[in-house]
Amino acid sequence: MLVVGALIFVVAFGTRFLYWQDSHAELLHKKPVYLGPATTFYYPQAIAMLDSGGMLFPRQPVDGDDATLLAHPPGYSILILTLFKMFGEQGATPDLSQTVTGLHVLQTLSDAVAAIVVFLIAGELFSASVAMIAAMLVSLSPHFAFYSLLLSPDSLVVLPILLTIYLVIRAIRQPRLVYVIGAGVLVGLSCWLRANALLLAPLVALAVALQVERGKRLRYALALIAATLITISPITIRNLVVFHHFIPLSLGAGVTLIEGLANVDEEGRFSLPHDDREVTESEAERFGRPDYGDDLFKPDGIQRDQARFRRGLEVVRAHPGWFLGVMLKRGLSMVRYNDFRRQGPEMLTTAPSLSGSPNFGHELEDTNGRAAAWTSPASELLAEGSLLSPQAGISLEGDALQISGDAAAYGGQFASARIPARPNTDYVLRLALRPGQGSMDLKVGSANPRVALAVIPVLASRKVKSNDTADTAAEPYNRDRLPIRLLEVPFASGNNTEVRLVFYNGAAGGAVIKINRADMFEVGPTPFQWTRPVRALIGPLQKNLFKTDRLRGLIMIGIILLALAWRWRALPVLLLVPAYYMGVQSALHTEYRYILAMHYFLFILAALSLYIAGRLMAHGAQQAFVILKNRAQHWRA
Repeated sequence: MLVVGALIFVVAFGTRFLYWQDSHAELLHKKPVYLGPATTFYYPQAIAMLDSGGMLFPRQPVDGDDATLLAHPPGYSILILTLFKMFGEQGATPDLSQTVTGLHVLQTLSDAVAAIVVFLIAGELFSASVAMIAAMLVSLSPHFAFYSLLLSPDSLVVLPILLTIYLVIRAIRQPRLVYVIGAGVLVGLSCWLRANALLLAPLVALAVALQVERGKRLRYALALIAATLITISPITIRNLVVFHHFIPLSLGAGVTLIEGLANVDEEGRFSLPHDDREVTESEAERFGRPDYGDDLFKPDGIQRDQARFRRGLEVVRAHPGWFLGVMLKRGLSMVRYNDFRRQGPEMLTTAPSLSGSPNFGHELEDTNGRAAAWTSPASELLAEGSLLSPQAGISLEGDALQISGDAAAYGGQFASARIPARPNTDYVLRLALRPGQGSMDLKVGSANPRVALAVIPVLASRKVKSNDTADTAAEPYNRDRLPIRLLEVPFASGNNTEVRLVFYNGAAGGAVIKINRADMFEVGPTPFQWTRPVRALIGPLQKNLFKTDRLRGLIMIGIILLALAWRWRALPVLLLVPAYYMGVQSALHTEYRYILAMHYFLFILAALSLYIAGRLMAHGAQQAFVILKNRAQHWRA
């Protein structure tokens, strides 16, 4: 068991390490996809905890109208604060970048251990072979590896929920009160990180009550629920003492309900806001309170979120059939992986497969003092480049190349000439530009137009209007007076001997940018080249197996096989968490990271199908061998 556990851990952690290495260039630019949740809420709350001197109960008076503290449970902020104290400089203002590595290590370790727990769960219910296949599916999953890098509590929530179900299985097989209490505590601990599993405890208690022997059912169910309530009670008491309202964990249900309804209301019948900005702006207008337009949770944060929830419930009560259809569609969309179908308005379900070659692995500072390997002023970019759209415009404005995009969203506009590059080398492209109109993306491409070595927004500035003015109303707004901005784009050349710069429109067309100069610096050989054989094995497996239709089919076959085999103890346990998220979370606005835990159990069902398929193939091959052997003996005779 130790050897098997070590093997699973190495594969799971190794896959996540490779994703971590591939994300290095994105983390240098602090892309929101990786840092957003931590920077927008959890890091400021950790600083507030440090300043007030209290992790849970603020030691300084809290403005009752400011409910920002209630936006999320405090567990992840406490974790960030702990890392501040462990690795930060004494007396210095903590910097999130100091703890990013610690958070990534902790989250990847937690997710690697989760693969081992999946092995234990599947091993309790099925054979060791099924358990090993399930653990490998979890270890190699592109979704789990990708989301373990996101600085949010979502990947950390998975481990306590997995351990909860493991203890429930143990409690059903060997009824002991300690297993049940432990399961309740673990559900509560997951709620310290994220409130999504708050209603999971009653469902788990019901599953325990239905499967343990008579005489213990009520006692075990109540013990599990009580353990959960006791675990989350410090947060509830804090909310009651500080804000004088009974709020079990956090606010936000009102926002997620109305935004979720708005995102599926394609005809706009209900006039609901689609995102946080629209929520605050609409409330400022509705209530005649301009100060409501600045923040979701201040002032009057509690009352406003409760009003949002009531507003959403009014829509649900008036259209129950339509809302049930919405929940059904959301529930089905939760069981999606990588495919080429249109993504819904709420949830992005795809995750990148592991690249075949390592990504940029140096620091941006490594370009300091280096001579440019390639340089091009605006005039050379114009002379040697080419337009990709007949409607796009390109001209030389003084010492700047101006690119005026067409109206097509995400359409290609302009491409530079091909630039020589060394294979397997790290480069940094440096653009000197001025802010323009709209937004445009830069792709560093290769000879294959489908391969992108780096993609980064060049800018995302406001749209020019006729009445746009500068800070003083007397002087017109003039972008040419803005300072030149330096944009650095790190990338690895891979196997390519030349690269090309391609500019695309953003989500809206009509973008305009001005580029003064482009330089490319060679930093050094791309590190981690030894990972190429491993990448060559994992990447194709991810691209071919972790597809929506294939995994959905394997999951459904696993469910049917268990039902036909009358495994009525294993099936409810494995479907408990998926049924909870598909039933409860489908009523609200949903992101894929919120529902990660359910897929670990679905992969066990997929592993069962793969195991049965393998057994059938082996049995068929054995039978074919016997037939051929008998015929050969007959011919010899």
